[in-house]
Parts: sequence; structure tokens; C-alpha cells
Amino acid sequence: MAENVSPSVGMDLQADVELTNKERFFYSSGVVGVIIPFMLPLAFLSFFWTDIVMIPAAAVGTFMMLCKLWDAVNDPIIGGIVDRSYHPKGRYRQWLIPMGISTNVLCVLLFIKLPGELGIMQYILSFGVYFIFFASYTWLEVPHLSLMSTMTTNYAQRGILTSWRQTFASAMMMVCSFSFLRIVNLVGGGEPSAKGYTIAAIIFCAVSLPFYFICTAGVKERVIPAKGEVENVPFVESLKCIKGNIPAIALMGCMLTMGFGAGFGVGGMYFWQYYVGDLMQITIASTLGSAVALLAGPLMVLLMKFIPNKRNLGIIGWIGQLICGIIRILIPMQGAGVAGATGTIWAFNIVGAIGQCIGQISLIVIFSLQPDVSEYTKAKYGLRASGFIVAITYFFWKAGIAFTQGIFNWVMGALNYVPGAYGSQPAAILNWVKTCMLIMPPIFNVLGICCFLFYKLDKSTHEEALRQISEA
Repeated sequence: MAENVSPSVGMDLQADVELTNKERFFYSSGVVGVIIPFMLPLAFLSFFWTDIVMIPAAAVGTFMMLCKLWDAVNDPIIGGIVDRSYHPKGRYRQWLIPMGISTNVLCVLLFIKLPGELGIMQYILSFGVYFIFFASYTWLEVPHLSLMSTMTTNYAQRGILTSWRQTFASAMMMVCSFSFLRIVNLVGGGEPSAKGYTIAAIIFCAVSLPFYFICTAGVKERVIPAKGEVENVPFVESLKCIKGNIPAIALMGCMLTMGFGAGFGVGGMYFWQYYVGDLMQITIASTLGSAVALLAGPLMVLLMKFIPNKRNLGIIGWIGQLICGIIRILIPMQGAGVAGATGTIWAFNIVGAIGQCIGQISLIVIFSLQPDVSEYTKAKYGLRASGFIVAITYFFWKAGIAFTQGIFNWVMGALNYVPGAYGSQPAAILNWVKTCMLIMPPIFNVLGICCFLFYKLDKSTHEEALRQISEA
């Protein structure tokens, strides 16, 4: 395969630089924009569709699974397209502004309920916008993640840069977790309403827009192919770089397990509304978790001084999250109105926040390993394909989300879930949301740890890959 690929411009060693805090800030500001259209549908859309729009849970599961599968499939396709694009200042940053605007507009449209009774036009609107939304979001997210591989080739610097990125993401998630449902209720006069969801989505998507411009203006791509040297390899041919590529396969496995956990995480609002009995508790849990997760980035930078192998940090992160998950299973959660429930809920949330912070280290590690794998792939197969590597690993993450989101809502429908029926949901529904909230995450932590064990690309082997690229 390598003989059919034009060589890169030969800037890999020259790009082995230490990034300034200013560069880290500009890059990380981009994720403030990217995280909003990611978080709003993932955290709030399922509940909005079932309890506000009144779409049956089984139909919601089908919607989400089909669209997420499409999202997974289009990842490597769009990743290949952005890899083959050209701009004199870099192939990735050019996409952030146009795709950021389109993604945010589509995100707002997801939270619109048409007047009158539920009908075919609502299904067409919800399903159609959701389908288009994922192609647009992929075209935004993949270039932003791929930027890291062009800013520096330094193994440690990528870990630091990803730590900054995740800190900014956690900060925005904290603001969103605290404010979104409060805005929904404020607009609805104390009750969740369709108008409240729409207004809240408009506010957050408007706030995120300037950050696409900030990131585009401040980021410098140092690894840039010359015009005419953009790798022009057919998509099917690109897939060959995965065969025998153990680091890439290990990352795919890690992302798949993360996707499983994120997919079942859609049950969070149902857990707090029906199992605990207080939906607004989710704002406290999510805000606390995001606030504590702000420590994950600095903690990652500190730990890298003592544990230089980023893979090992990822394993440590998931082991810590696994321990916290087991502790949460043992905490006897009670309804919000039961005596002593407040203390129990706070203990539950604090342990969950600690687990989220420690688990964020594994997420940071995965993001920082993606560009390392792209250079390993370049050395082994002659194809850098930074966007493709990011996209193919994200394929498995989104496939995991698609599978588990579909299962969650299908089971809800099969167990006769009744939208808005607080206090009278079938016991099977309560057990199901509890299982998704408490039992599933530790299982996926164990699977993720096993996947990390197969990842063998450390600092020395990464530097050897860079040396081979330079010599070529």
C-alpha cells in the first residue's frame, strides 16, 4: 500500500515542539464549542422525546440506534475526506467555523416540538434532523481532534494538550449541567416544557459559536502536506491500515466500551426522575461530577511526571473508576422524600464525582494516543491519515452508543414505560434504570482495562516511528 501514497512534507521532527499556554488555550477553546452539541442530545434528547414530545420509547430507541449507526459509519468516511482536503494553513482548522455553525443550528432543531398532537410530521422532523445532525457533527469533531496531530508530534506534549482540552470540556459541561434544566423550568414556569427545551438549546448553542472562531484564529498546524501531496488513497484502501495495527485495534476496543457506558448513560434522567423521585437532582449530580472532573487534567499532567507511559495512566484511571462504581452499587439509594435520603444522595454523588474525575484520565489518555497511532500507522503503512484514525476509533465509540441506546429504549418500551408517571412506573422499569445507572458502568470499566492491556505503543516506539518517517 505504501508505494501508492505520496510522502508527507517531511515536517514530523520539526514539529516536535513544546506548545505555549497560549496555543493550548486556543486549541482547548474549540472544545467549548464542540461539547455543547455533543452533550445536549446525549444527556437530554431521549427524555425530551419520550416525556415532552411523547414519542413512544421503542420508537425513540429505533430512532437513536439507526441515527447513531449512521453516525458511526460516516465517521471514517468523513475522516478520509478531511484527510484529503488541502488548505495552505492546514487541512483541519478550515472546517471548524462552517461545520460549527451548521451543527449548532441542527442541535436547536432537535429540541423543537411541532404544535398539536403527535403526528407523522414530528417523526419526520425529529428523525430527519437527527440524521443530518450527525454528519455535520462528525465534520466538526473529527477535524478538531485531528488538529492535535498537526500541532506537535511530542509524545508528552500531546498528553498535556489533551489535559487542557478535557479541562475546558469539563468546565463547559459543568455550566451546562447546572443551567440547562433550570432554564427549561424557568421558561416553563417551574415545569419542563417544549418551549423551555427549545429556548435553553438556543442559548447554549449561541454561547458556543464564538469559540469556533477563537480556535480557528489561534491554532497553528505545523505538519502540513504541500499542495499536490495530499494523500489520495481510496477509502477501501485506507481500511487496510487497520489490519494488524494492534495499537489502533486496542483504541477501538477502548472506545467501544466507552460507547457502551455512554449509551446506557441516557438512563440518568429516568433514574433521578422515577427511581429517586427528583429530576433536578441530576443537575446536582452532573454539576458536581463536572466540577470535580476539572481536576483530571492537572492530575494527568502531574502523574505523567511519574508514569510516562500514557497507556498505564489509562489503566489506572479505569481501575479507580471501577472501584468508585462498586462503592456506588453498595450505597442504598432512597426516594427523595424518605428520611435520611439527602445524606445518602450526597454520598452517592460525591463517590460518583470522584469516579468521574479519575475516569476522565482514561478519556484524556485515549484522545492523546490517537495522534500517536496516526504516526505509527504512517511509519508502518505509509499513510498518516490522522483524521481517519480518529474517525475509525470514533466509529466504535458511536457504534457502542447506538447499540446500548437502542437496547435501553427498547427495553423501556417492552416493560411498559409510562411517560410522566412518577410514582406509578412498573417495578421492572425502576430495576432497569437502576441496572443501567449502577451495574453496567463497572462491567464496561473492566472491558476497557482489558483493551488497554493490548496497547503497546509507548514513548520509545512512538519516537522510533517518527524516526522512520523522517528517514523515509
